Amino acid sequence: MVKPCSAFLAGLSLCAVLLAAPLLAQYEGWTVPATAKTEKNPMAGTADAVKKGKTVFEQKCRRCHGADGKGKGPEADPKIPPADLTAIKNDVNPDGVLFYKIWNGRAGVKGSMPNFKVQLVKDDVWRAIEYIKTLK
Repeated sequence: MVKPCSAFLAGLSLCAVLLAAPLLAQYEGWTVPATAKTEKNPMAGTADAVKKGKTVFEQKCRRCHGADGKGKGPEADPKIPPADLTAIKNDVNPDGVLFYKIWNGRAGVKGSMPNFKVQLVKDDVWRAIEYIKTLK
């Protein structure tokens, strides 16, 4: 017979796993340094950054993430779609984490993301992040 306390703890553990699953999925396949979570966007809060960021997004991100950022662009892999940028949670993917992901990219079985460190300057990545935040 299961003791009431044991059943409660098992239920609590299951709830914790179910609640954490969407958050962990945003990190699945990524190795992000802890310092990325606290890195601040030097372009934050400026209309000019959003405007220029939209241009960067249109040139570099739209083809996979789509014009609306939902991951359904013309070059998106339907089997492993790109991230839905409209669903990004700021507490899990703050600006510094997004910068790290865009700058470094990733390749792997859970989908790939090209790195943009050879195609963009850092300020343009920060600007793109400002624009991406408007897609929510």
